[in-house]
Amino acid sequence: MKLEAALHEAIQPGPLAPRRVAAAFARRHPWSKLRRIRHVVSDLTEVLTYGCWGLLGALWWSLARRSRLPARSPQRTSDVFSRLAAALALAAVLSPASWWRELTTGAPLPRAAGLCLLLGATGFTVWARLALGRMWSSPAVARPEHQLVTTGPYALSRHPIYSGVIGMLAASALAQGFGRWIAVAAGVSLLLVAKARQEERVLTSAFPAEYAEYRDRVPGLLPRFGWHRVRSAP
Repeated sequence: MKLEAALHEAIQPGPLAPRRVAAAFARRHPWSKLRRIRHVVSDLTEVLTYGCWGLLGALWWSLARRSRLPARSPQRTSDVFSRLAAALALAAVLSPASWWRELTTGAPLPRAAGLCLLLGATGFTVWARLALGRMWSSPAVARPEHQLVTTGPYALSRHPIYSGVIGMLAASALAQGFGRWIAVAAGVSLLLVAKARQEERVLTSAFPAEYAEYRDRVPGLLPRFGWHRVRSAP
């Protein structure tokens, strides 16, 4: 009876009659709720995805201003990998959406799962950056009175910041329905792996014995969760 009444009202003459008919059926159609759920999940993942990256960028900028110390290592290198990664990500994000339409899915379940993973990966990345403190630098360099940090997240991975960022990229691709984030995740991850290898050479030269023992004990990029005996090199 309610549907009949809605249809009777909807088919009354007037320029808005077709819209009223569509609205009447939409209220009764079971798929309309699913479409609303998809829109809500899409909007939520959009806001939180860029919110997580914005938070990470703001934290990096704030902490980087406090970590400007003169480098002692003759092996100091320019941070070309970070620049390339930023340029690649910016180019993909600004590219037309039509380029990626065939690679994009709007399924709400994988997007919600990706959002949960993104929040966890963001927290892990922030933890790793705070644990490194003033020992952090954008280019690969050993600082004066440098200490080899091996506690906290550095007991789980030798490069937990890169592990967290790669996790954020993969989770963002899932949360955003893949699309352009496939290119961002793949390209930036490869550049971070190359940068991690560059840092390995610098730290091996600065801490020959300590870093060799640390490298044998702790995995590189894939965190190994569990109980580990950890220590900081003097």
